[in-house]
Amino acid sequence: MKKTALVLSVLLLVFCTISASAEERSDEVFQAATIRSLMAGSYDGFVDFAQLKRHGDFGLGTFDGLDGEMVALDGAFFQVGMDGEPVEVSDETTSPWAMVTYFDPDLAFTLSEPLDYAGLKAVLNGLRPSEHLFYAVRVDGWFDYVKVRSVPKQAAPYPPLVAVVKHQGVFEYRNVQGSLVGFWCPEVSEGISVPGYHFHFLSADRSVGGHVLDVSMKRGSAVLDVITDFRLTLPMRSGDDARLNEDGRVKKSEYAEVEGSSH
Repeated sequence: MKKTALVLSVLLLVFCTISASAEERSDEVFQAATIRSLMAGSYDGFVDFAQLKRHGDFGLGTFDGLDGEMVALDGAFFQVGMDGEPVEVSDETTSPWAMVTYFDPDLAFTLSEPLDYAGLKAVLNGLRPSEHLFYAVRVDGWFDYVKVRSVPKQAAPYPPLVAVVKHQGVFEYRNVQGSLVGFWCPEVSEGISVPGYHFHFLSADRSVGGHVLDVSMKRGSAVLDVITDFRLTLPMRSGDDARLNEDGRVKKSEYAEVEGSSH
C-alpha cells in the first residue's frame, strides 16, 4: 500500500512539473538580439533554428546577412526571400534577430466586417488588457489586399537597416487567404523590441509571404496570447553602437521607416 502511494506521489509530482513547464513555456517570448543591434547593422547569425524551435512554434525574424524575412506558424519555420516565396528553414540555418513563443491563445475575436490596417489595429488594441505586457498576435482570414516586403542578403561591412529597406522587394496580393503572425511590444521595450505591432504574412497555401506593410481584410479571426515573461539572448560581439544616433537610442522615425507603417 505504501509502495502504491509512493508511486502515485511520484507520478503526481512528474505531472505537476510537466504542467508547470508547459505553462511557463507558453507565457514566455524568446528573443535573439535587440532590435537596436539589428537596425545598426548586426546581421551575422548567431542562434540557429534548432535552438529557436526549442523556444517556440510561432514568431518572426530574419536570417544571417539579413537574407529575407522569417515567419513561423504552427511549428513550421519559413524563409521568404527576394522572390516572395516561403521556403522551409533547416535547423542549421542561423539568425541575427528573431522573436518566438509557444502560441497559447488567451483572447479571441471574430472579425466579421471589412477592416483596413488601421481598423484592424484598433480592434486588436481593444482586446489588449494592458499596455505593459507583450502579446503574440495571430490573425487568420481572407484579405482583399496584402502588401509585403522582403530584403536582399547583405555583405559586410553591413549598412544600417534604414539603408537596406530602400532596396527592398515589395509584393502586392489580392483576394488571398492567410495569416498575420506577429507581436505587440510595449513602449518600455523600445530599443530591445519594436514598440507596437510587427507582423509578417504567410498565405494559407504557403506560396507567398513577407513583412507586412499594409493589409485590407474581408473577414476572419484574431487571437492574442498574453505574454508575461521575456527572455533575451545576446551575441558575443560589439562595435555597432557607433551607427546609432548620439543619445544611444533608435529614432522614432527610423522605426516607421523600417516597419513601413505607423504602429
